[in-house]
Amino acid sequence: HGGVDAQFLLATICGAGLGVAQDWNEAARWFRAAADAGDAESAYRLGTMYLAGRGVTRDASEAYKWTVAAAEKGFPQAPFVLAYMIAAGEGTTVDDGAAVAWYRRAISAADPRVIGEMAGGMYDRSDTLIANPTREQLLYGGAFQALSQALSTGQGGVAASRLETLIVLA
Repeated sequence: HGGVDAQFLLATICGAGLGVAQDWNEAARWFRAAADAGDAESAYRLGTMYLAGRGVTRDASEAYKWTVAAAEKGFPQAPFVLAYMIAAGEGTTVDDGAAVAWYRRAISAADPRVIGEMAGGMYDRSDTLIANPTREQLLYGGAFQALSQALSTGQGGVAASRLETLIVLA
């Protein structure tokens, strides 16, 4: 496992430019090596790189593949991103039922700090009012609002029904 840890560390150093010139291509290479060796966080980070086209050519199918791998291995942020990708049809076909299932899995399994971090990121990016939100924005933004509210009030079970409502309305 030490080799995987070293690969992950090298990828992080290259991506962040810590003491070296920032090199997303090199980061992607090391994340892929660690992900191929079974590291869930590396699979997640590689998936986000494919989704954004950072260090690799943007490829939603590859992003989906790596995010599924990370989610199945239990990386806590992956189910949220995977649910969004399924709801938006990023790298896969739109499947509202599967999106709800992944959101539910995220609710039941995620550390509340992860949910807070993900919800906070959503709010940070939404400083401007979106006049005509897309279906995906409604699902993604509404899901995190529901999760955040449910967790802050201790009603985690309520969030899943709110997510189903969001999907029906969208």
